[in-house]
Amino acid sequence: MGGSSSSFRYEPVEKKTIIQKIQEADGKTDQSNYELEINNLLTSFLGQFNNRDTELIQQHITTILNALNDQIEGNILTKFGGSVNRHTHLNGISDVDALVILNNSELANRSPQEVIDYFYDVLTTRLPKTDIEKSGKTVTLHYADGDIQLIPALRSKTGIKIPDNNSWSTVIKAEAFRDRLSALNSALNNRLVPAIKLIKGIIAGFPERSQLKGYHVESLAVEIFSKHTEAEPILKDLVSSFFQKSAQLIQKPIKDVTGQSLFVDEYLGKKESFERFMAADNLERTYRQIELADTGRIKSIWSELFSHME
Repeated sequence: MGGSSSSFRYEPVEKKTIIQKIQEADGKTDQSNYELEINNLLTSFLGQFNNRDTELIQQHITTILNALNDQIEGNILTKFGGSVNRHTHLNGISDVDALVILNNSELANRSPQEVIDYFYDVLTTRLPKTDIEKSGKTVTLHYADGDIQLIPALRSKTGIKIPDNNSWSTVIKAEAFRDRLSALNSALNNRLVPAIKLIKGIIAGFPERSQLKGYHVESLAVEIFSKHTEAEPILKDLVSSFFQKSAQLIQKPIKDVTGQSLFVDEYLGKKESFERFMAADNLERTYRQIELADTGRIKSIWSELFSHME
């Protein structure tokens, strides 16, 4: 029987290399478990956020409308705006914006300030146990489960007009931002809206002076993720990316595509203002916390980011 040859050669592997490969495999498993645990944690927080009582909000609106309609000729209607309309509302944190449409009522011919004064006078009389305040554009009713802001609005043939100082604005494009957000949310496998809710939840724990308004947070998110190419992003990674990139973006104003104001973040002042630096510092520090949590696989740090909401 003739001999045969083989190309196979035994090459000894050092014990150190074997141990390293085992550790790398264990590390990948640990990382996978960590990612799963954090996403489960974030999903559980979302479940809590989404349990807001929409019926209670509607009851508040009905009470408000009844109080106003009883005092005027004709009818006024409401339409949810803001975070409720965009499905990014967070109970107890986001305001409920309600556009109070004045068509077919005696109020339609009054100035914005006269309408706001009227709303305030009627509601403080009819709802004496409710904390109510008025500002330049809104009347706000403070409830234990959140605030409801009433914004007078006129419907014209071309769209909605709202107060602009003491006159009615040009037609606003109230749906422009909502449609943009909705399209981006779909492109990101419906992960953007849940991520925004989580981001708002974390920011609610910032010092009051550094609190960011909901519409501003949403606008930052759209700016950050408009070029995101991952079709099925991980929820945790979206939240992390927001805090990583928003600290730089917040230094300059963002234009308001709806036309309700010039910029969505006018409350922070001009480019590179002190208020913007303060807000950026909180955003950056939050990212450092997240980075530390991910580097050390420390689940408790993520939990602490939401501890103020317990």
